[in-house]
Amino acid sequence: MTSNTPMKSIAVTLFRVSVLTALAFVNLPMLGVPQTGVQDAKSIATASVGSDKQIHIVYTNGSEYTVPMEKDQVDCSSVKVADDKRTVAWLVLEKPECCTNYPIPLSLVIYRNRKVIQHITGEPMIWDWQFDKAGSQIALAVGPQHGEDAVHFELHDARTGRLLDEWDGQNKKSPAWVSGLNK
Repeated sequence: MTSNTPMKSIAVTLFRVSVLTALAFVNLPMLGVPQTGVQDAKSIATASVGSDKQIHIVYTNGSEYTVPMEKDQVDCSSVKVADDKRTVAWLVLEKPECCTNYPIPLSLVIYRNRKVIQHITGEPMIWDWQFDKAGSQIALAVGPQHGEDAVHFELHDARTGRLLDEWDGQNKKSPAWVSGLNK
């Protein structure tokens, strides 16, 4: 029996080393260590609106995902992929109960790491939007359906939806995050 003990000890040691190596490899991204030669399944190549009026996301590894429609969604538009290549957002078009017979963009959906993380509603509708800070923030131009003079600008945290800043278009120079939004 004593002759098997050194072999058993070597086998156990090799097993532990292989498990630790595997764990270290899996956790490299969390440690901020780049993985060369490994394709990230969460990295987004493209996102678009399909003929089915749903969002279709294609990842860099070739996998595809179709995002289920939102409640009351009749279409979607203005799909954009953030610079972080993990965040996608788009406008959801709905037919409001009052005052119009055509769909308008009432909310923005934010999708990250294979799930919807936030909904931001524009009052009364969203005219335009853009990512800021590589996808961690969302800038919106919101206002009434008619009358561009009443457009209001908002900056939100993409993860929480919390309002970070706003600008009414008057009284002071526009903040940097407003640049690029259609007014």
